[in-house]
Amino acid sequence: SGSRPQRSDSQTGIETKTDTGEPAFDLKAKLDAGPAGATLSELALAFEQGGRPQLVTGEVKAAWRDALTVEMNLASRWLDLDRMAGVSEAAAPLDSIVPLAIAMRDLLPGEGRSRAFIAIDQGNVGGDAVSNLRLALARTQDSLQIEELQMGLPGGSRAELRGVVSGLPEAPTFDGNVSLRGNSLV
Repeated sequence: SGSRPQRSDSQTGIETKTDTGEPAFDLKAKLDAGPAGATLSELALAFEQGGRPQLVTGEVKAAWRDALTVEMNLASRWLDLDRMAGVSEAAAPLDSIVPLAIAMRDLLPGEGRSRAFIAIDQGNVGGDAVSNLRLALARTQDSLQIEELQMGLPGGSRAELRGVVSGLPEAPTFDGNVSLRGNSLV
């Protein structure tokens, strides 16, 4: 049987269910909207990835009076970024990071200017555990600027990445700088 999502609204939030009736995700937030914009505060997005519960919290603001601007500030204690990117356990870190950046680009509106900040305490990238992941993105039309990507790697090493992701989701390109620091990078 397939698992095509079906949407249902409730007073407490939005829950999407698969054909089997199992929740695909549960979104709850406080909405404050007016003629100039809207804010989703106290946002909580819960879902399960490979049998592990995942939770993303934060706030999303949108303004549209003069020009469309969207700002997202999200956080999570644990996210399996490899599974979210749909890559195998043997994938390289950029094989996870670039598809996730493309997905974020597609999530943010192309018109106007959009910014997203994501902080993840612990996660999986390229089959390895990472910590203190910080990602700041800015989108203007089809350009996605990775303003900052920092993460702690195993063995006390650190990685930083800055640059631009462009191209189609099937063939993304990255133009920027990658920095690795640590006692042992092998």
